Amino acid sequence: MRIGADAACRLIARGAQVALVDQVADTVNQLALKLGPDARAFVADVTDEIQINCAVEAARRHFGRLDAVVANAGVMDPSATVAESNSAQFKRILDVNVLGVFHTVHAALPHLTEANGYILCVSSIAGLVPVPTIASYAASKHAVDGFARSLRLEMATSGIDVGVAYFGVIDTPMASDAIAHVSDVWAAMPSFIGRPTSVGKAGQAIVDGINRRSLSVSAPNWLAGALFSTRASVGIYEKIVRRHPAVRALVSRPTEP
Repeated sequence: MRIGADAACRLIARGAQVALVDQVADTVNQLALKLGPDARAFVADVTDEIQINCAVEAARRHFGRLDAVVANAGVMDPSATVAESNSAQFKRILDVNVLGVFHTVHAALPHLTEANGYILCVSSIAGLVPVPTIASYAASKHAVDGFARSLRLEMATSGIDVGVAYFGVIDTPMASDAIAHVSDVWAAMPSFIGRPTSVGKAGQAIVDGINRRSLSVSAPNWLAGALFSTRASVGIYEKIVRRHPAVRALVSRPTEP
């Protein structure tokens, strides 16, 4: 929750009101108390569709409207090869990192339509390039990337913008624990890939994405270069698809609350 907490603090400093969602009541309530009256805590497990629907609806009632949603929940098991992994671990990663993003976005969509809002789905460098020993995590982040880009096309005529955040190794306990199990493998990776980036840079990237309604944000800075060619090719494709009359008619259908 550290990246989300940092982003929430920065958003409040800019005058925003923030709904905080976490499955651990003590954690999210303490954070809301720390951030002050412009933060409100809601308890929900993103893998549970009913819980996240209730949390999003409660947030809308409390604040009156929703202008943006950040689908940031994510987990990573200790790094291991595919041969060393099992289906239960793989499923858990997909449940949180993929279904959790879907549930969050799906619950917020009707309210964001009312406000011409913004959606930011948090992916990873692992959603762009192959990284050994984290295949389940990489699969989930590729899925988030594809989900967000497809959603962007569907929202072409809705007034909603959809962005993706691509993060490298962020200095959080989750990343540290995962890498510690295969330190020898990560030691063999190029140093700029494995060097941790501060939580603050990731939090600021989220804030920048919301403020600019960006198609993509990244941290650390070198990831922007890796994204350039991807943005260029996908951008051309998206323009072609968005302008096709049949596609525009399909995605222009209203979203029911």
